[in-house]
Amino acid sequence: GLLVSFFRIVTTTISRWSLLLQRRLSYYMIFVSLGIANIGDSAEIGSMGFLLANDDFRNDVVPPGYDGLVASALYYGMFIGGLCSGSTCDHYGRRRVMLVGLVITTMAGMTLSFTTTLWELVGCRLVMGVGIGTILTCLLALTSEHTPPLCRGLYLNFVSGFWTVGAIWVAVLANGMFNTSRDNTKSWRLYCFVNALPSMMAIGCIYCFVPESARFLGLRGRYDQAANVANQIVKSMNNGATFKRLRPEEVQSQFSSSCATSTTTTTKTTCAGFVSMYTSLYTTSYNLRQRILIVQGLWFITSF
Repeated sequence: GLLVSFFRIVTTTISRWSLLLQRRLSYYMIFVSLGIANIGDSAEIGSMGFLLANDDFRNDVVPPGYDGLVASALYYGMFIGGLCSGSTCDHYGRRRVMLVGLVITTMAGMTLSFTTTLWELVGCRLVMGVGIGTILTCLLALTSEHTPPLCRGLYLNFVSGFWTVGAIWVAVLANGMFNTSRDNTKSWRLYCFVNALPSMMAIGCIYCFVPESARFLGLRGRYDQAANVANQIVKSMNNGATFKRLRPEEVQSQFSSSCATSTTTTTKTTCAGFVSMYTSLYTTSYNLRQRILIVQGLWFITSF
């Protein structure tokens, strides 16, 4: 009797958790998809260390004394991509711009395996950096805007944790290909091609599972779409239970004043350029400037 009771408790618990997971799967897949994109970025950034340690790679496309140029090209691209993607995703949408960044990263990563000269290699890494910088900007924005305030830190930490998965992936891949390939002359080319697969997978995942940010849609005046996205997320978070659906009129009441400000800011950004926009971040208010400088300092320290 005791064994039967224990078996019933176990089966009941498993069925409840499986039902809960099934209902919330669509919501969890948003952050798993964003995490896969983070894996792709981590893999592409970390791959160059293993490539430069491969003698065949250096003999094929990297002349002596050019290691620094090859390694730093990606970071120059990341600076350009990060600088431009902030205002771009505010204008065209986080999801759309992120998909563009993923396509750029995937194409550059696969093209890298076909390079034959130093400057082709540097060009691919530079373009790849633009894509990665774009992805990182949209990644954090989408994660923050798809989560409720009470558990935002948890989901940000979850998505950021996939960076370590990417570092493990690129190390295991390099160890397997560089140590077991019989034709070592071509092993680094296959390595570059396979290393771009996480970014390719992320394209499909983001396209299928990640909706556009409801906040972005509300700020752009697309209240029907914003309400629809918000209702879908709440439905998946509430395990399918009934809830009061958000109406477009309620979204409009929340974003009507912000929408006018957003449109003005976008026009100003388009006409005046990036310089005035980024300068305003440090001159608008003391509290904003203080927070930005602290966050920038933390990012600078952790990049070493």
